[in-house]
Amino acid sequence: MIQNLQNKSRIKFLTLIRHAKSSWDYPDLIDKERPLSRRGRKSVELMSEHNAKLLNQIEMFYCSTAERAVQTMDLYSRHTKIPLNKISYNDTLYIFDKGVLVSFLKKQNENLHSTALIGHNPAFTDLVNYFVEDQIDNVPTCAIVRIKFECQSWKDIANCESKLIYFDCPKNHK
Repeated sequence: MIQNLQNKSRIKFLTLIRHAKSSWDYPDLIDKERPLSRRGRKSVELMSEHNAKLLNQIEMFYCSTAERAVQTMDLYSRHTKIPLNKISYNDTLYIFDKGVLVSFLKKQNENLHSTALIGHNPAFTDLVNYFVEDQIDNVPTCAIVRIKFECQSWKDIANCESKLIYFDCPKNHK
């Protein structure tokens, strides 16, 4: 039993959840204010069904303040019963640059072993490809990607062994 606890402390899990498909029905809205489309809402419902167990293992969710990301997180929370105290909205995550995300991750609470970011491309695709050997072309809307890091500290994630262990998107369930 003690062995398992020691192993757990040497592993960190990062889950990336790209916001669902946004609506372009409101051309006067600035990018940050664009809501989800009907298709996006249905995708979150579908992905919630297939990923509830994984999502409920995550200790903390950090979400971009863009409306489409907030709505995505809200729908996941409702469909999978994620407690609101596990969700933090952060304007820093309304970014399209992987470097900012790496810096954000390195500042995570060391007691957290599993965290999630809800946000945007191209930063998410770039972040996955920065950390893992098996490169991907794209993290599509509403996709869930999980990376396992063999390290004790979030500060070390850029220098430790990492592996893509999960990749799911709505297209897989249609």
